[in-house]
Amino acid sequence: MPHEGCDAISKNDKNSIPKTLRRTDFVPLRFFLDKGIIPKNVKLCFISAQKFVEIKNIIRVDYKFCRLMGYYAAEGGCGRRVTLSFGVDDIKKGIVEECKKYVKLVFDITPQKEILKVNKKTNKLNSVNISFGGNLLGLIFDKVFKAGASVWEKQVPFIIFNLPTDKQLEYLKSYLRGDGHARVRMPVKRRNWSAEVSCQTASRKLAADVILLSNQIGLFPSLSIHISKGRELYGQKIRKSRTYKITFSSKNDLTILSD
Repeated sequence: MPHEGCDAISKNDKNSIPKTLRRTDFVPLRFFLDKGIIPKNVKLCFISAQKFVEIKNIIRVDYKFCRLMGYYAAEGGCGRRVTLSFGVDDIKKGIVEECKKYVKLVFDITPQKEILKVNKKTNKLNSVNISFGGNLLGLIFDKVFKAGASVWEKQVPFIIFNLPTDKQLEYLKSYLRGDGHARVRMPVKRRNWSAEVSCQTASRKLAADVILLSNQIGLFPSLSIHISKGRELYGQKIRKSRTYKITFSSKNDLTILSD
């Protein structure tokens, strides 16, 4: 942890740090945590053979944080870094630029990589991946936020359940913007039209968490399970899979989610 300008550690605490570390710009975080100190004016980093990324040590849990975590639930994954994968429609909607802005505002870092993927058959832009945070943020998303590293492990971070309703709603709306679909059925032989907003996930835990979070907000979606057969797409075999579909269809739910 870089400690330039650090005013949160006493002279005695500094003396407890090995001399080999005192000559560097880095102090292991454990020297602070073991003494119950929350350091100020420092940044956190994970030192490895790769280039390290520094992030601020205090992260505000505001609407920008909630929106970014919602997009992560829909489009993200983590390992050696945090990655968000978006389709062409997301680019047109401005979601990609929105996420890049939130990464900067929330963590004070700039995404290190932006990879454009082109469809080999049509030679048209197919998707874009943005990566940021390196090992440190990858560990934080997985081990601290408990957001899930892969599509099968996704879940709503515990902190979201303890936030005010307006911030919980920001998380849910961002998740639906990234992974949701809207459908309107016009009346033919019916008196009224009907509409729904739905999303699907491969994570049973995320599906259960979204239902619980929705109930906290005052929404009451339905849940259904879909099992797809194995198929072939662009010459690649895709195994059968189980997905969980969450559907919002009541007037109350659609009114709250209308924007």
